[in-house]
Amino acid sequence: MGEAATDTPRVSVVTPAFNAAATLERAIASALAQAPVAVEVIVVDDCSTDDTRAVAARFADKGVRLIANDRNLGASESRNVAIRAARGAYVAFLDSDDEWRPGKLAAQLALAEADPGRTLIHCDGAYVNPDGAEFDRVYNHAPPVDGPEAWRALIRYCFIHTSCVLAPRETLLALGGFDAGLVVAEDQDLWIRLALAGSVAHLPDILTVIHDLPGSLMKREVMRERDFVLPMIAGHIAAQRHRLTRREARAALGGRRAQLGRRAYALGQRAAGFGYLVRAALAGVDPWANLTYPLRASKPARALAAWIKG
Repeated sequence: MGEAATDTPRVSVVTPAFNAAATLERAIASALAQAPVAVEVIVVDDCSTDDTRAVAARFADKGVRLIANDRNLGASESRNVAIRAARGAYVAFLDSDDEWRPGKLAAQLALAEADPGRTLIHCDGAYVNPDGAEFDRVYNHAPPVDGPEAWRALIRYCFIHTSCVLAPRETLLALGGFDAGLVVAEDQDLWIRLALAGSVAHLPDILTVIHDLPGSLMKREVMRERDFVLPMIAGHIAAQRHRLTRREARAALGGRRAQLGRRAYALGQRAAGFGYLVRAALAGVDPWANLTYPLRASKPARALAAWIKG
């Protein structure tokens, strides 16, 4: 704990917070427990109306810095504020409702320092429900890809959670940080840009605990992917057109449409969801799987699958 308050932090932990009093202490404590890595924790309060600032202030003597926005900026711009204020050579992102397991930063720093060309280092994370029971992992449905060509995979699908990321501060500054104009998937956009700027590496260990709370942004705003995610991915495809084959470009956008279609269908927006599944199939992306998804996702099919599993 004592090393966390050093004047020369190795890692700046960036935590945007809005009405996060109930979970912020847990997040901060997990960041301060990353010894022997010297850290500073930067909490950016985005005009909370609860005791968020008071919770952060309690840790002032342990290397926690509180920045209070004078107006609501949103999570992306709040993270950018912290990146600009950071003093560490590396920045790690930790959402106010998540937490890290001991050793997370030390393991990531070892990967980062082994190859200065690595601009994005991430780890696996466990999703837990409000009762604390683990029900999924980040890498379960989105296998990670390493190396200088990992951007190709990131255009097709995202395999990174924000609270799992460590990146060099200078690279983040050079890229301009998060695009605050994106209502959703601003994290995915930055991961692609970081991957294009260097190389990606991952740790297979579950070093982040992601608390899945009711009413998350993606659950509430799934169809905003249509307005923000698909155009963002199309923009990256256009920018890298000279490096992508036509088949790769079609597969990337088709894969994203399939993901959107499945999420929309599962959340009850079936007509829109099926439309995207059809478009994905027409692009040659898993035609049989996408066209039969509505059948396999039906209540009878899920009940039968659960019965077979015992």
